[in-house]
Amino acid sequence: MSKAKQVLSAAATSVEMLFGVNGGAYSSVGADEFAAIDGSSLGMIGKLQECIQRAISQLNYETAVFLSEILYAECYPLDRNQMHRLDSVYLYALSLYMNEEYHTALSVVKEFKSSNHTGICYIFARCCLRLSTSLNDAIASLLTVLN
Repeated sequence: MSKAKQVLSAAATSVEMLFGVNGGAYSSVGADEFAAIDGSSLGMIGKLQECIQRAISQLNYETAVFLSEILYAECYPLDRNQMHRLDSVYLYALSLYMNEEYHTALSVVKEFKSSNHTGICYIFARCCLRLSTSLNDAIASLLTVLN
Protein backbone atom coordinates (compact mmCIF):
# COMPACT_ATOMS: atom_id res chain seq x y z
CA MET A 1 0.00 0.00 0.00
CA SER A 2 1.41 3.38 -1.00
CA LYS A 3 2.05 6.11 1.54
CA ALA A 4 -0.79 8.21 0.11
CA LYS A 5 -3.27 5.34 0.45
CA GLN A 6 -2.13 4.78 4.05
CA VAL A 7 -2.68 8.45 4.89
CA LEU A 8 -6.11 8.42 3.20
CA SER A 9 -7.05 5.24 5.03
CA ALA A 10 -5.99 6.68 8.38
CA ALA A 11 -7.87 9.93 7.68
CA ALA A 12 -11.00 8.05 6.69
CA THR A 13 -10.81 5.87 9.80
CA SER A 14 -10.43 8.95 12.01
CA VAL A 15 -13.34 10.68 10.32
CA GLU A 16 -15.40 7.52 10.56
CA MET A 17 -14.82 7.48 14.31
CA LEU A 18 -15.59 11.21 14.64
CA PHE A 19 -18.76 11.25 12.58
CA GLY A 20 -19.96 7.67 13.03
CA VAL A 21 -20.03 6.93 9.32
CA ASN A 22 -20.33 3.22 8.61
CA GLY A 23 -18.81 3.65 5.15
CA GLY A 24 -20.55 2.28 2.12
CA ALA A 25 -19.58 2.67 -1.50
CA TYR A 26 -21.79 3.77 -4.32
CA SER A 27 -24.38 1.17 -5.10
CA SER A 28 -25.05 2.41 -8.63
CA VAL A 29 -21.58 2.22 -10.13
CA GLY A 30 -21.47 1.31 -13.80
CA ALA A 31 -19.13 -1.35 -15.18
CA ASP A 32 -16.94 1.19 -16.97
CA GLU A 33 -16.61 3.30 -13.82
CA PHE A 34 -15.85 0.22 -11.76
CA ALA A 35 -13.01 -0.77 -14.08
CA ALA A 36 -11.35 2.63 -13.61
CA ILE A 37 -11.37 2.41 -9.81
CA ASP A 38 -10.19 -0.47 -7.68
CA GLY A 39 -12.34 -1.69 -4.79
CA SER A 40 -10.40 -0.01 -1.99
CA SER A 41 -10.46 3.36 -3.76
CA LEU A 42 -14.18 3.06 -4.41
CA GLY A 43 -14.84 2.36 -0.75
CA MET A 44 -12.62 5.28 0.24
CA ILE A 45 -14.46 7.61 -2.15
CA GLY A 46 -17.82 6.55 -0.72
CA LYS A 47 -16.67 7.05 2.87
CA LEU A 48 -15.19 10.45 2.13
CA GLN A 49 -18.36 11.60 0.36
CA GLU A 50 -20.47 10.57 3.34
CA CYS A 51 -18.12 12.32 5.77
CA ILE A 52 -18.10 15.52 3.71
CA GLN A 53 -21.88 15.58 3.49
CA ARG A 54 -22.15 14.98 7.22
CA ALA A 55 -19.63 17.75 7.98
CA ILE A 56 -21.59 20.17 5.80
CA SER A 57 -24.88 19.23 7.43
CA GLN A 58 -23.25 19.85 10.84
CA LEU A 59 -22.04 23.27 9.60
CA ASN A 60 -18.44 22.15 10.06
CA TYR A 61 -17.18 23.73 6.86
CA GLU A 62 -13.45 23.66 7.63
CA THR A 63 -13.58 19.90 8.07
CA ALA A 64 -15.64 19.61 4.89
CA VAL A 65 -13.00 21.59 2.98
CA PHE A 66 -10.20 19.41 4.34
CA LEU A 67 -11.98 16.15 3.50
CA SER A 68 -13.10 17.36 0.11
CA GLU A 69 -9.50 18.28 -0.74
CA ILE A 70 -8.57 14.66 -0.02
CA LEU A 71 -11.46 13.42 -2.14
CA TYR A 72 -10.54 15.81 -4.96
CA ALA A 73 -6.95 14.55 -4.92
CA GLU A 74 -8.09 10.91 -4.88
CA CYS A 75 -10.36 11.45 -7.90
CA TYR A 76 -8.00 13.73 -9.85
CA PRO A 77 -6.47 10.91 -11.97
CA LEU A 78 -9.92 9.89 -13.22
CA ASP A 79 -11.33 11.04 -16.57
CA ARG A 80 -12.77 14.59 -16.52
CA ASN A 81 -16.30 13.34 -17.26
CA GLN A 82 -16.27 10.41 -14.83
CA MET A 83 -19.02 10.79 -12.24
CA HIS A 84 -16.78 10.34 -9.20
CA ARG A 85 -14.48 13.12 -10.40
CA LEU A 86 -17.40 15.47 -11.08
CA ASP A 87 -18.87 14.71 -7.66
CA SER A 88 -15.49 15.41 -6.03
CA VAL A 89 -15.28 18.77 -7.83
CA TYR A 90 -18.81 19.61 -6.71
CA LEU A 91 -18.22 18.67 -3.06
CA TYR A 92 -14.92 20.55 -2.98
CA ALA A 93 -16.45 23.68 -4.50
CA LEU A 94 -19.53 23.45 -2.26
CA SER A 95 -17.34 23.14 0.83
CA LEU A 96 -15.27 26.13 -0.26
CA TYR A 97 -18.39 28.16 -1.03
CA MET A 98 -19.97 27.34 2.33
CA ASN A 99 -16.68 28.31 4.00
CA GLU A 100 -16.95 31.69 2.20
CA GLU A 101 -13.93 31.04 -0.04
CA TYR A 102 -15.71 32.23 -3.16
CA HIS A 103 -12.69 32.97 -5.35
CA THR A 104 -11.20 29.54 -4.74
CA ALA A 105 -14.53 27.81 -5.33
CA LEU A 106 -14.93 29.70 -8.60
CA SER A 107 -11.48 28.69 -9.79
CA VAL A 108 -12.20 25.03 -8.99
CA VAL A 109 -15.49 24.86 -10.92
CA LYS A 110 -14.58 27.18 -13.79
CA GLU A 111 -13.02 24.46 -15.95
CA PHE A 112 -15.98 22.11 -15.31
CA LYS A 113 -18.81 24.60 -15.90
CA SER A 114 -19.75 22.96 -19.20
CA SER A 115 -19.88 19.43 -17.74
CA ASN A 116 -23.70 19.35 -17.40
CA HIS A 117 -23.31 18.48 -13.70
CA THR A 118 -26.13 20.36 -12.02
CA GLY A 119 -24.26 20.95 -8.76
CA ILE A 120 -21.13 22.27 -10.45
CA CYS A 121 -23.14 24.66 -12.62
CA TYR A 122 -25.09 25.83 -9.57
CA ILE A 123 -21.94 26.54 -7.53
CA PHE A 124 -20.40 28.29 -10.54
CA ALA A 125 -23.47 30.52 -10.85
CA ARG A 126 -23.58 31.23 -7.10
CA CYS A 127 -19.89 32.20 -7.07
CA CYS A 128 -20.37 34.46 -10.08
CA LEU A 129 -23.35 36.10 -8.40
CA ARG A 130 -21.53 36.52 -5.08
CA LEU A 131 -18.43 37.99 -6.76
CA SER A 132 -20.42 39.97 -9.37
CA THR A 133 -18.36 38.53 -12.22
CA SER A 134 -19.21 36.60 -15.39
CA LEU A 135 -22.95 36.77 -14.82
CA ASN A 136 -23.66 35.98 -18.48
CA ASP A 137 -21.45 32.87 -18.21
CA ALA A 138 -23.33 31.86 -15.07
CA ILE A 139 -26.69 32.13 -16.80
CA ALA A 140 -25.40 30.26 -19.85
CA SER A 141 -24.03 27.48 -17.62
CA LEU A 142 -27.38 27.03 -15.88
CA LEU A 143 -29.25 27.06 -19.18
CA THR A 144 -27.05 24.25 -20.59
CA VAL A 145 -28.08 22.05 -17.68
CA LEU A 146 -31.75 22.74 -18.35
CA ASN A 147 -31.49 21.91 -22.05
